[in-house]
Amino acid sequence: MLVVKEKRNRVQGLKDLLKGLLEKDVVKALLVPMRIPSGESFAHVLTREAALVDDAWPIPPVMTVQGARVVSKLTRKGPVDKPTAVVLRPCELRAMRELIKLNQVKPEGLLTISFDCQGPTL
Repeated sequence: MLVVKEKRNRVQGLKDLLKGLLEKDVVKALLVPMRIPSGESFAHVLTREAALVDDAWPIPPVMTVQGARVVSKLTRKGPVDKPTAVVLRPCELRAMRELIKLNQVKPEGLLTISFDCQGPTL
């Protein structure tokens, strides 16, 4: 379990964990939030490149698309064929569990990673 107190260190700690998972072949792909090029929003990105993790925002302030919905689309045709890590907010993880019950997410091959939600920031 990774526990880091400071916000900056927590984000860097998550990035280091995600990069290590890809570099050590624990997972073959990673679904993680990233800032879109315009800088106005965030999107979930599926990548196999550890170098892209440096640009990831594993704890984004807001998401326009619910992460469980993205995982549902990722597993629509069946379980993923290669181990894939997905970074989800706690609410998205709970939503994914409900979608599993409804057979709308196939959890086989997924490594879910979540964190304590810091709530709205002002």
